[in-house]
Amino acid sequence: MSAFDRIPSPTEHAVVQKVAARLGATPAAVCLAWILAHDEHTALIPGTRTVDHLEDNLRAADVQLDAAALTELDTLS
Repeated sequence: MSAFDRIPSPTEHAVVQKVAARLGATPAAVCLAWILAHDEHTALIPGTRTVDHLEDNLRAADVQLDAAALTELDTLS
């Protein structure tokens, strides 16, 4: 067990899951979209283990976070 095993994943947070369900996106895509929404010059290097995971990460660029979603997600940071 590593120290990281005790850190909860942001994708498991109820707010992230609620926003993802409302937007029709995965929690992972919502988390990545939130990071991109705060600075367009951010370079993301998400972990990718499978092609499906890679495709989900790429879909984050298409997730449109509205003002309500940003407000909800910002409360978590």
